[in-house]
Amino acid sequence: GFVAENTWKIGDQRSITNFVELLQFSDVLINIASTMTLDAVLFDTPVLCLNFNLLPKNAWNAAHRHHQYPHFTHVIDSGAVTQVGNMGELINGINHSIKNPDHKSSEREILRTILTPDLPTGVLISDSIQNTIEHLKK
Repeated sequence: GFVAENTWKIGDQRSITNFVELLQFSDVLINIASTMTLDAVLFDTPVLCLNFNLLPKNAWNAAHRHHQYPHFTHVIDSGAVTQVGNMGELINGINHSIKNPDHKSSEREILRTILTPDLPTGVLISDSIQNTIEHLKK
């Protein structure tokens, strides 16, 4: 029941709680080429990147084009995420991710290391989110 969207209520308590809980307890992340992919990688959550939508293939904002932009190609090239090209692949990817959450875990770990070289950033972010959850439950 929660969708990450800009409500212009940055810092709204309920919005933060929903977002943090969503990150911590998600079984799989489905998106096109969002920075949420990186958040999921930090939590070792399987990621499915949509490589299809209802737009014409030559549209500037067609889903498959997002994966060709330089800022996202290293994520695709890492093998840490799965690209799905149609609804059948999406359904199969969801089922596979739920049944096999460790699939591509080593690739996600390598990408995490690349994203946070020699820095405890991933641990700091995870710890910060966990502390927020514990604080909000009080």
